[in-house]
Amino acid sequence: MDQYVESNFDLEHFIRGYFAKKPIRIEVMFDFLNESLLKQVAEFGSKVLHLTSTAHAQNYLFLEDNTGVE
Repeated sequence: MDQYVESNFDLEHFIRGYFAKKPIRIEVMFDFLNESLLKQVAEFGSKVLHLTSTAHAQNYLFLEDNTGVE
């Protein structure tokens, strides 16, 4: 059975708060990485795309459904 480490650190709140203090407007989106979102980014682009996952495997990108389940 795989072991996953989960943190209680509220990353979304921290990041939104950090950018809210900046003198420029920055839009931040947090979402599950699923096929639909990946296609949207591929088609329309993104200035910055940061992927964070609790599932790691070399040479693989794990996609989730709309509830965050792989």
